[in-house]
Amino acid sequence: MRFGSLIFLFLTALTSQTAYSQNEPHNALEYQNRGLHKQASNDLDGAIADYDKAIQLNPRLIEAYNNRANARMAKGDKEGALADYSKAIQVSPNEFMPYYNRATGELSLGENDAAIADFTKALEIFPDFAMAYNNRGNGFQAKGDFDSAIKDYSKAIELNPKSSIGYYNRSCALREKGELETALSDSNKAIELDPSFADAFYNRALIFESQKFGDKAIEDLNRCLEISADNAEALYARGLAFQNKNETKAALRDFTRAIEVKPSLAGPYLARGIIEKSIGEISAALLDYNKAIELDPNDAVAYVNRGIARQDKGDAKGAISDYTQAISLDPSSATAYANRGISLLLIGKEDEADKDFTRSFQLDPSLKPVFEKYLRKMKKYRGQ
Repeated sequence: MRFGSLIFLFLTALTSQTAYSQNEPHNALEYQNRGLHKQASNDLDGAIADYDKAIQLNPRLIEAYNNRANARMAKGDKEGALADYSKAIQVSPNEFMPYYNRATGELSLGENDAAIADFTKALEIFPDFAMAYNNRGNGFQAKGDFDSAIKDYSKAIELNPKSSIGYYNRSCALREKGELETALSDSNKAIELDPSFADAFYNRALIFESQKFGDKAIEDLNRCLEISADNAEALYARGLAFQNKNETKAALRDFTRAIEVKPSLAGPYLARGIIEKSIGEISAALLDYNKAIELDPNDAVAYVNRGIARQDKGDAKGAISDYTQAISLDPSSATAYANRGISLLLIGKEDEADKDFTRSFQLDPSLKPVFEKYLRKMKKYRGQ
């Protein structure tokens, strides 16, 4: 699932008479203000050191905790940032900002329930905060609670109707629910409000692909990639769209580029392997299937495809192992049962094979004529 979390961390500028000065700071506010200046210049270590000194001089200066947390978040120290936000809340429990910022950190760590609770607390203090509704919606969407997410996105849109983010996120949730026409309307609105919003074009492309409008999907993915050339997910999605149109060379190009841009993305390896297998490059396909499984060991489809490639290489036992793993991950995979049946038949385990074929055809009756035709040919070839 893809949606815009829009983690918006407030940098607190003090409104006291103490302005930033090039001179050495003498009190907590001056260290705080110099930290803000360094943070704005991307000197995060220097900013953190100044916030440390500000806190040492005034342990109740919540702005210093909040801003040190922001700097730590920017450095990737999410746990340290959460600790600082918590300290700011402890010092001043009626401020909305530390709750909101802690929630954004929790959301980035996948701690969705904690994030939702903190966004809710921030909204109790500041009920008209559109971005808190938006990001709480992201927490609900991450949990698969699309109705609650849509409700929050709608409130965010009501409070800030000129923001493309609310329409984009609501469109994503509606798409996940299968409400494609409404999702398309929201996606169109997001693009109207922000024609440079790459992810909105990406999301609309997914809607078009679901509606079987492959050319429109490719057009939107082209626009997305014009804005964000190294968007690996968009490259992967465009590759799938080309693959659906049997434009194999274009699909391979996009899958390979997606892998170059984001080697940790499993999908392009699997998709490229399927094409390689279809053109007889079995060894190359196996390498890609291996990588896809390494990156996502819970993808049953990857095991089925590797099993087919292993069977084509004469490795029936390896194929059976992969189909068995696929079934353990997805007991409803009719193709895994059917293909395991073929591999079992090839090593002489006919009773076990028959059980797999029976189960496969129960799960998906449409497979029966396809595999029975194949089995007749196999038995004829073996002289049975």
